[in-house]
Amino acid sequence: MISRLLGILLLVVVFFSCCVVAADIIYLNTGGVVKGKIVEENDDELVIKSRGATLTIPHDDVDYIDRGDTPEEILAKQVKKLAPDDVAGRYELGVWLQNIGEEELASKQFESVLKLDPNHEDAHRALGHVRREGKWLTRAQTMRLDGYVKYKGKWHKKEDVEKLKAGYVKAGDEWVKKEELQKVKDGYRRYKGEWIPEEEYYKKKGLVKYEGKWVTPKEAESLRRKAQEAKKKKKRLSSKGRGGRAGRFSINIPVEGDQIRTVFSVPNTGGRPTPLLVWLHPDGAGEVGALKGYASRAGWIVVAPYCPNKSWWRYPHATKAVMKVVEEVKKAYNVDLRRIYMGGFSGGSTTTSFVGREFGNVFAACGMHCGVVTGRSVSERKAPFYVYTARNDHLYKQYGDGVKTLRSAGHEVKFKFGEGGHTPNPEAFKENWAFFQKHKLPLECLADVDQEKKKEPEKEGAKK
Repeated sequence: MISRLLGILLLVVVFFSCCVVAADIIYLNTGGVVKGKIVEENDDELVIKSRGATLTIPHDDVDYIDRGDTPEEILAKQVKKLAPDDVAGRYELGVWLQNIGEEELASKQFESVLKLDPNHEDAHRALGHVRREGKWLTRAQTMRLDGYVKYKGKWHKKEDVEKLKAGYVKAGDEWVKKEELQKVKDGYRRYKGEWIPEEEYYKKKGLVKYEGKWVTPKEAESLRRKAQEAKKKKKRLSSKGRGGRAGRFSINIPVEGDQIRTVFSVPNTGGRPTPLLVWLHPDGAGEVGALKGYASRAGWIVVAPYCPNKSWWRYPHATKAVMKVVEEVKKAYNVDLRRIYMGGFSGGSTTTSFVGREFGNVFAACGMHCGVVTGRSVSERKAPFYVYTARNDHLYKQYGDGVKTLRSAGHEVKFKFGEGGHTPNPEAFKENWAFFQKHKLPLECLADVDQEKKKEPEKEGAKK
């Protein structure tokens, strides 16, 4: 399986390097993209051709296919649909082009965004621009401001260019003539006009060796302190839970007299820190929603609790149930504490809003599909939200106000508005999955997680 995926990824690189005349775009469930022409297809696999390369991909590895048109043709059709002043539409086209490897076309789209909105931050960053003193600068402008000049296609410090023009080359921390370069390669350095072994040279300069590099004693001490601090932080990055089994199964988790039946889908993690997705739905274990499939295929732990009392999610009991499930998973598995996510559909989406707003210091990001925003944003860190709604959903009017509520409370929100009714949308799940990939819990939140771990939960019956 691993060798097959590596083969696919290598051929993806080949496809990206070719100019495709007429292309189908195949999105893999591993996150890769293949451009070519489908020349054969059956129930089991696809055969794709592109400029001398032929690739066979099993249908099980395919997430979605854009058929027939080249990226240029798809782009032209989509641009025609946009209003002349549609900034958001042009930016989204640029992001799509970036995702499929069409960097040149993507850059043109981002440039068209800036013509309409010169202060569009995301478009500037996509083009590699940097903001300085309130102005957006191109990479070339920032390099020149920093004292660099371009020489033979590369950026160099001004003083270095004179050396290069004189025929010198950089060897370590000094410039040598080209004919002396071999001495450097043989492990020698010039010191006061004499060539001596490299180790002796650095010691004479008062340097010490740390992790294979020569540095000052002060730098070595600083690096040691940073390494010790990083080691301590690393211990805090995962829950260190153990004893949980792999596979797909369900267990009951007790919460205030209730037994919360929870379906687990757990890969064989080998004890490594693993992301966690909690998926909620009002009428069962969360079988609705392709988001679970994305997470499972990526090797995440996925848990889908049934509603308390086999009914609707209700605050505050639902909050206690969700957080109890999270804590039990952290005890049983080595969960990556920076990558715990929550999402849901319908009533589970509504629950995601009030739990995610309260525990932004636990959930890296949240996904809402056809649910109503409720609850209060009480945690200091505001969890990012992906929100999807549909035009013909009976709750449609409440969604817009909910997005405003989240944004006004300080949450980052990516909002998708689609056609249809109160039903799952595969494209929205795909976008939600990409949204999750961009977010991790900030390191400063982990102290809050550690404090919660130190709190001893009161055992039932302890009070009399």
